[in-house]
Amino acid sequence: MNTNQQTLALIKHFEAGEGSEWYPQGRGVEAHLTAYLDKIADPPIWTIGYGHTGLIHNDGTVYEGRSISKQEAERLLVFDLKNFARRVKRLAKVPLNENQFGALLSFDFNTGGLAGSTLLRLLNAGDYVGAANEFDRWVHAGGKKISGLVRRRQYEKDLFLQPIPPRAKPLIGRTGQGTALATPAVILETCKSIVPKASESIIAKLPEWSLGVLAITAVVGLGLILYARLDDNRKGYR
Repeated sequence: MNTNQQTLALIKHFEAGEGSEWYPQGRGVEAHLTAYLDKIADPPIWTIGYGHTGLIHNDGTVYEGRSISKQEAERLLVFDLKNFARRVKRLAKVPLNENQFGALLSFDFNTGGLAGSTLLRLLNAGDYVGAANEFDRWVHAGGKKISGLVRRRQYEKDLFLQPIPPRAKPLIGRTGQGTALATPAVILETCKSIVPKASESIIAKLPEWSLGVLAITAVVGLGLILYARLDDNRKGYR
């Protein structure tokens, strides 16, 4: 499952103060392109860009005085989110929509605490509402309640509970294409059963290769229709 744009915007906002259509503008990543000591973390840790703490957490690759470009910050975020996305997929044993997945991704990226959490236990038991309520508990650092964490957990909880609008089925998709390809052959076969003599006369006047083309297009058309139905079920089209 891919990380949707709202999830990415949430993470960028809370890690670097970037604004979007969902979240207000803060300082922006430009203020985080030189390594800084994140004192909210317990223990404090050198951090850079969008919450990056190392290729492996706290491995020494982020250190005092290190500077990066905005492009490198983006690349490091992609690297980090791929790793955490794999973790979320491995840990979650129940179906997730993209908003639920994104909320868990943001949560684990920030806390590293999804594994072994009550949130995960409730989620894997199928208690989605109970799992959502667990976000509210993860708002402390260094024994203190942190307002920024309260805001982040609320946004993650809201995202987790935000339903995905039903996807509109394409007006003309593979089903329509397949039907269009298969129709000539179907019409020909129908005519042969209704008016066999007239149909045989028409067929006799057609080039030999045209019947082969009709057969091939019919097979391709039926294949497209079958594929479209399977793909629709997979994507959740109604």
